[in-house]
Amino acid sequence: MRRLIVILKSIELIDQKKYTLSEVGYLVGYKSLSAFTSSYQSIMKSTPNVAKKGVLMGR
Repeated sequence: MRRLIVILKSIELIDQKKYTLSEVGYLVGYKSLSAFTSSYQSIMKSTPNVAKKGVLMGR
């Protein structure tokens, strides 16, 4: 459950377009981009890079 909350927070941060993916990962508690990406992908079935490009949000 905690991991889902962290990923949802990361989606908010990605949507703000103020941070790189590495910064988002660190802000939500991951020590590396690869750990963040792996966790994100296991929950969202997509990469955070896709979300950053706006594909998931329809933007």
